[in-house]
Amino acid sequence: GMCDYIIVNKTEGRAITGKEEPEDILKALLKKYPHTKAVLTLGKNGSIYSDGTDTVKQPSFKADPVDTTGAGDTFTGYFAAGMIGGKTIEKSLEYASAAAALAVTKNGAAPSIPELDAVERSLGYLIARSGDETRQKTETVNKYFENHLKDASVAGLSVLLGYSESYTGRWLHNNLSMSFSELLIDARCKKAAHYLKTTDLPVSEIIGLAGYRNESFLRKAFLKKYGCTPFEYRKKEKTKNDK
Repeated sequence: GMCDYIIVNKTEGRAITGKEEPEDILKALLKKYPHTKAVLTLGKNGSIYSDGTDTVKQPSFKADPVDTTGAGDTFTGYFAAGMIGGKTIEKSLEYASAAAALAVTKNGAAPSIPELDAVERSLGYLIARSGDETRQKTETVNKYFENHLKDASVAGLSVLLGYSESYTGRWLHNNLSMSFSELLIDARCKKAAHYLKTTDLPVSEIIGLAGYRNESFLRKAFLKKYGCTPFEYRKKEKTKNDK
């Protein structure tokens, strides 16, 4: 209770709180230590800071690990140094994550901890590299929904992404700002819109091609996304083309 910050990995957080999910671990830590701010590290899934009011999520930076010894210590040291040096929570987490990513590329514990100038030189590259990975995973998500309109599942998508089912949901929310179900509905609407715009197929047939079982589901989704029914959408597109 005398600590300003508690920094734990998921295994330690689970041991202290008895909880499994990151959000539950953080809530339990803050309830147990109400005057303490918490940082939970999640390995390749990044880290999360919470003080009960604000939550900051920091993705991990892509690295080619040689030896993970000392990565947690590196993260903790750089986070503490950032806070002491007046950096924001966001910047402190970013520097800590970058330093840990560099640390795992070398053997040993203390010898692998990078100097500050090395972290600052590498930060732009690490951010860009992680951005490339996000784009690749986003493409994977889009292709998955395009090919699995009828049988899409969180379990199926999580296998392709290489994440747990629970983390897949968080990744989608953090990176695409949509839930699994919202992304599926969006993909189904786009597929239906494509057929309505480019073919004369009856709506009764398009329903199945878009992954729906009846018109009411498609109608409801269309109203929310396009502000009109499938029939109205086709009429509007036909009028536009005729002009």
